[in-house]
Amino acid sequence: LHDDVVDESGQRRGRPTANLLWDNKSSVLVGDYLFSRSFQLMVETGSLRVLDILANASATIAEGEVL
Repeated sequence: LHDDVVDESGQRRGRPTANLLWDNKSSVLVGDYLFSRSFQLMVETGSLRVLDILANASATIAEGEVL
């Protein structure tokens, strides 16, 4: 969701993006919710390995967007 807002994309895999269907603000808020909810679920499971994998993947994706 965030990537489509940053890239101003109108399509992803041949389908309209959330920011095209609704708006950027809604897309970012839903993306934030899903991101934070995924961390909540990982904490509930107690899996530091899974938490570490997602944290590293998220950092790598964000770095790629900045560069």
